[in-house]
Amino acid sequence: MSKASWGIGAVALMAMGCDGSAGTPPMAGPVSGFEGGEPGIDFGAQSSLPGAVVRSERALRPVSGGTLLVLRDQKTAVVADPDRDQLFVVDLQRAAVSRTISLEAGAEPGRAVEDAAGVVHVALRGSGQLVSLDPSRGELLGARSVCAYPRGVASAEGVVHVACAEGKLVSLSTDPKKNEPVRTLTLERDLRDVVIASDGLWVSLFRAAEVLRLDSTGKVLRRMFLPSLAGSQGESVSSVAWRMVPGATGGVVVVHQRAFAGEVVASAGGYGATGASGGMVSTAITIVTEEGSAQGTSVALAAPLPVDVAQSPVSGRFLLAAAAVEHPVEGSRFGRNLLLRPSQLALSAQPTETFVDGEVEAAPSEVPRGQLVAVAFAGDVPVLQYREPSSLVVGSLGIELPGESLEDTGSQLFHLETSSGLACASCHPEGQEDGRTWHFSGFGPRRTQSLRGGLLGTEPFHWDGLETDFAALTGDVMQGRMGGPQLDAEQNMALASYLDVLPAMPAPAASRTASVERGEALFNDATVGCATCHSGSRFSNDQTVDVGSLDGVMQVPGLVGLWARAPYLHDGCAKTLLDRFTTCDTGKHGVVSQLKSEDLRALTDYLETL
Repeated sequence: MSKASWGIGAVALMAMGCDGSAGTPPMAGPVSGFEGGEPGIDFGAQSSLPGAVVRSERALRPVSGGTLLVLRDQKTAVVADPDRDQLFVVDLQRAAVSRTISLEAGAEPGRAVEDAAGVVHVALRGSGQLVSLDPSRGELLGARSVCAYPRGVASAEGVVHVACAEGKLVSLSTDPKKNEPVRTLTLERDLRDVVIASDGLWVSLFRAAEVLRLDSTGKVLRRMFLPSLAGSQGESVSSVAWRMVPGATGGVVVVHQRAFAGEVVASAGGYGATGASGGMVSTAITIVTEEGSAQGTSVALAAPLPVDVAQSPVSGRFLLAAAAVEHPVEGSRFGRNLLLRPSQLALSAQPTETFVDGEVEAAPSEVPRGQLVAVAFAGDVPVLQYREPSSLVVGSLGIELPGESLEDTGSQLFHLETSSGLACASCHPEGQEDGRTWHFSGFGPRRTQSLRGGLLGTEPFHWDGLETDFAALTGDVMQGRMGGPQLDAEQNMALASYLDVLPAMPAPAASRTASVERGEALFNDATVGCATCHSGSRFSNDQTVDVGSLDGVMQVPGLVGLWARAPYLHDGCAKTLLDRFTTCDTGKHGVVSQLKSEDLRALTDYLETL
């Protein structure tokens, strides 16, 4: 493979130890206070993006991060490419790809872990499997079905632990020939990452941005909410824990977002004009110690979509990947980005906030401005994975990864950083939703909606149906409220088409129980009325109807993948599906008041299979 003299410009190297003390260079600047959001943002009209619209022939996946593993020998990396369904074994010393492993279409490889015998186990999100790989020979040793949507993996003492989105924590033997789980725990929905602890496990929750500490038996010892941050007009609360990794000296490091909990102005520039610390959505890192204390951090300048983090085992430096694509400037190709500019890292040490300046190692001008999706350290050398062009950067060496170009305007627009410091994916991580109910001036509470499962043909958009078509949606929200570019018809279609093929979250495997069958019958019972509005392949007639809400008429949402979208309703009233039919029932949203408790349970059992 070809080599280039590439630098590491698309990251921030944060020089501090786990306790917040200064580590090895780079390090600069005095400790200072923090006054809130970044001033001087211009939310005037934005020009259209330059360049021709490019469409990928493949259906692409939203960025999830964490697809890069450096092995214990510090000389080898295993790289997952979820878009092309490939795995690569890379010789970091020679800066060359030594093995390419093709997987079945739709496998969507993600997180990987190396066991004590040197075997690498990779979670396949698309197929629900765990595949095992001998990196020295580049051979697959076997694949085992695990769950509907496996995410995080960790390994110790002959066991591989897999965290699944449906709430299962499945433990398998490291022997790929043994298919039966050693143990299966049912925890909470939306599990993300799992990390080995001294006498148990750490498990993170994705949208809730919480960390669970389990003992060796699987009992939850502690639940840790990642720290919030006060701003001049309200609090920013932790949300969307993109990645959790082991800390260099114990505990875990979590990179996550913070979301403004105050009132948001739903008008031009409103998504960046809050008094929140860092804006409506900001980036944070939290260090959780073995004792359970959580030391929160804030990246003061914009670093949207913080999809991955690593900590050097040598110097303790942090490496942060922000996957947002920069707005193109003259002389740069559209979609190439410098991901995290020189920034400040804020250490939350109650009751006050202190800040330490960090430096970015300068990048030569020839560095490809690609989309950074994963980071790691080989010793103390940063290793960076770029999505498009598919490549690695190891120190100052570039490694091209095999595979056709998947440049796609729709994907670039979805991950584009706007003037407000937001990308579409900030509130719609992985094309889903952030689990938040936002409070908008003039509108009231509005629950973020998922974009998965088909978009075109479901117009009008938003809960109240005020966005008549996709162009109206991007003009009002992306260009107006977010301060993004004005899209032409072709660019709008590219973005809409990219979103339209994002699959709904696969439902957990469920047997055809009597309760599920009873629930399906109730759902289709005309006297109950569910199927009157929730019809067709998406379980929606795409109408705007009166369901008794004080906020007016609402769009009928599709129900495919409903199990993964709690809380429910436009205002997030229903924390569970059962709440939808009890404490949050308006009397005009179907006719369920006559149903017995066992009927309601059957109805929810059925809905969770969609």
